[in-house]
Amino acid sequence: IPTWVLQRTYFNLSSNKSLTCDGGLTGYSIAPASRELVINNLKFLESTWNGSSYDLNATVTAERILGENLSNGITPDFAIKDGSIYRPKASGNWDAVQWEVSTDGGNSWTNTALPTNNIFTEIDVIQIPAGITTTANVSATFNSLIIFGTLDINSSGALTVAHSEGDLTDYNITVYGTLKNSGGSIINSNSAYTPLDVFGGTYWHNRDGGDIPVADWNSLNGTPSTCKITGISSTAIASGLNQNFQHFTWDNASQNTTQTLSGDLTVRNTLTLANGVITTATNKVVVELGGNAVSTNNARINGNLRYHIPTTSSPTVNFPIGDANYYTPLSVAFTGTIVGSGYLDACTSAAQPALATGVSQSKYINRIWSVTNTNISGFTSFNTTFTFADADKVGNPNTAALVVRKRDNNIWAVTTVGARTANSTQCTGMTTFSDFVIGEDDCTSTNYVWLGGTSTDWNTASNWCYNQVPGATVDVTIPAGPENQPNIGASATCKNISIANGATLTISGSNTLTLKGNFTNSGTFNANAGTVSFSGTSTQTITGVNTFNNLTVNNAAGVVAAND
Repeated sequence: IPTWVLQRTYFNLSSNKSLTCDGGLTGYSIAPASRELVINNLKFLESTWNGSSYDLNATVTAERILGENLSNGITPDFAIKDGSIYRPKASGNWDAVQWEVSTDGGNSWTNTALPTNNIFTEIDVIQIPAGITTTANVSATFNSLIIFGTLDINSSGALTVAHSEGDLTDYNITVYGTLKNSGGSIINSNSAYTPLDVFGGTYWHNRDGGDIPVADWNSLNGTPSTCKITGISSTAIASGLNQNFQHFTWDNASQNTTQTLSGDLTVRNTLTLANGVITTATNKVVVELGGNAVSTNNARINGNLRYHIPTTSSPTVNFPIGDANYYTPLSVAFTGTIVGSGYLDACTSAAQPALATGVSQSKYINRIWSVTNTNISGFTSFNTTFTFADADKVGNPNTAALVVRKRDNNIWAVTTVGARTANSTQCTGMTTFSDFVIGEDDCTSTNYVWLGGTSTDWNTASNWCYNQVPGATVDVTIPAGPENQPNIGASATCKNISIANGATLTISGSNTLTLKGNFTNSGTFNANAGTVSFSGTSTQTITGVNTFNNLTVNNAAGVVAAND
């Protein structure tokens, strides 16, 4: 400033190019009786790159905000003083193609040899131009690498990202095109810093095993970045899958190793499962709000998949899940507009439906699906379609007669069945999520299973899977599992009765259970002051350890105690 200021004067900085400063660009001031202010670490961002070179006509303007009535001050044009840009002139191997160098920000170029042993200085930049594919078949050490075309690291390649004193975050690999790893390695010299920035470009892991480099995954002009993994066969990826990706593709047709996550794998845009299996163990794959998941060739998540549900009208969400052996996805079709920033967690595993489900124990789908809702509301109902493998079918069940049971607080409820195919069954009109199993219905007009969905009252129809109270021609099974175990509070009648291990049947007061068939007890029977009356027409059998209060026999063929 050509004169001394008499009062504190405030000013901001701006530039005709992209500018940043360690202290920010606003709120600077010159103290009274001063003529200057020194500002350190003023720098221009890489966005000053215009597609072929770095701009040389960058200037900085200081604009007075408050204080002395000073005119704006503009600096002379900034000039590039140090550093070189290296780039290959054609596609080919790193050590075979002709390289060129620019020392004026890319405005002029001359042919050059590369530094000895491919060790670049901290002020050098390597650039792979658009339209160029360079195969990195050497070891190289550098601070800055910018990829507009394709850089393919083969099994002889090793790229080391160096970090120097000062602002370490400036040094990395920046990908606008494609960085492909076909068997080489990427070494980050300081793990405290992210070695890779991907802006709308692709990191392509085309090798067996290895690591996914830690990266910042960003969009560029509306195009998301992509992490694509295609080379896994006999060796799993060691690290790097527990990142927050944009597009993520798993396409490993030759995968014969278990790929287990060491942390959550998060996808903000599209999760593409083209071939192979990702196993989550105690972790999960997360599809964030606005993202989606697609699968082909039975590719799947073996474990926990969390899906953030879009806040739209009646969305349908597909869960590409299964286990180590089979692809057994489910889809959820909502009715109504979703509100809230919630998600569903889903997983599946092989499991025989419990006796308490009311599903046949000889003809069923050997699988359970579990779905948990967190903070999703607004919908009025949903339909769910469950897909199963042929190998899941036990006892050759009639797939046209399969039913779905849903567990609510340890009570298995009857659902309304929708469309059925040879490998899928749908239930409709659901309002809550939990565990689901499938099989032929074990409930017929002559065979009821206790569900206890309403209460403990034997004489309430909705407590039975056939939605009727048993009569003299109905066989009854009391399974373990339901929280509401049956209580006979009035006269009750059935044909055969079976009390499973862990189950309990109670007669309250002096009420009577009349049996036309056999009494089989593997659980607990509380007779209290009640009566059990055997009134069949052929020999009846009592099996198990039982204590009766009153036992009456009105059967000319008699009653046999099998455990006498």
